[in-house]
Amino acid sequence: MMPQKDNVVTILNRQLKILSVLGQGNFGTVWKVEEERTKEIFALKIQNYLDPYEQEILGNLSQFSHRNIVNVIGYEKINDQCFCILMECCNENLFERIQQKVFDQKDLRYVLVSIADGLKALHNNTITHRDLKPENIMIKVIKDSKNPEYTQNIYKIGDFGLSSKKDINQTSQVGTCYYMAPEVIKNQPYTNLVDIWSLGAISYELVTNRPLFEGYTQDQVLEQVANFNKKEFYDVFLQKISIIKEDEYQSLIKKMLQYNPENRINIDEVFSSKNSAFILAENRCSPQIISNSQNI
Repeated sequence: MMPQKDNVVTILNRQLKILSVLGQGNFGTVWKVEEERTKEIFALKIQNYLDPYEQEILGNLSQFSHRNIVNVIGYEKINDQCFCILMECCNENLFERIQQKVFDQKDLRYVLVSIADGLKALHNNTITHRDLKPENIMIKVIKDSKNPEYTQNIYKIGDFGLSSKKDINQTSQVGTCYYMAPEVIKNQPYTNLVDIWSLGAISYELVTNRPLFEGYTQDQVLEQVANFNKKEFYDVFLQKISIIKEDEYQSLIKKMLQYNPENRINIDEVFSSKNSAFILAENRCSPQIISNSQNI
């Protein structure tokens, strides 16, 4: 199934008009679509294969919604040829904001709490994301209902292609090496604490404006991660993190980037009163309201 622009397809009993391509790769193609009846905009992901675990996760995600998770409407298999996944459509992702150098440091706490809040919801539903990275932090830009001149950015965790709904230790190597936990790289059993490592790496990058690990090749990055506990590598990390002036961020990032997962804090501890950089979810930062006349 390869729809064309202006085609109308029926997925999950909804008439969807194909508008444009949002992205494509080895995974398949993501289309921007409009429901004919409501005129609501969605993202439609079409791929040839859907892993049984991914089917279970998507089914689980479609049963609940969370402000900081991309809303999954559902999925459907078409003519035994492909899977169509219907989900909330977002405007851009965090990686694009970082690359365009338009990420505003004054929104740092709000962004990090948003990501952590979404991750907490996933972990509470026994879902490990396994590929948390800026490209998978989607941004939905919403116009203020009272004043359309202003917009609000909602940060949402998306792309669950590598996620797993398991409570037992896992061993398969998945994820992106820049944000991949050491136990994954070393093919050791791991739990949802791999997501905490990834959150720590993202937090470091947002706070310092530099990636945690830098290298010209994937092997160079993998070596740094795998040997993170060795003095020569850890000393480099301590030197890097010392530039963070806010003690609360420095302390929390260190706790999330513990080489030994047994020493790494979990998502509940991220929100504990001991880690003041991430305020409690029920007292989360107010979302930023941005004038369209300013750079966002």
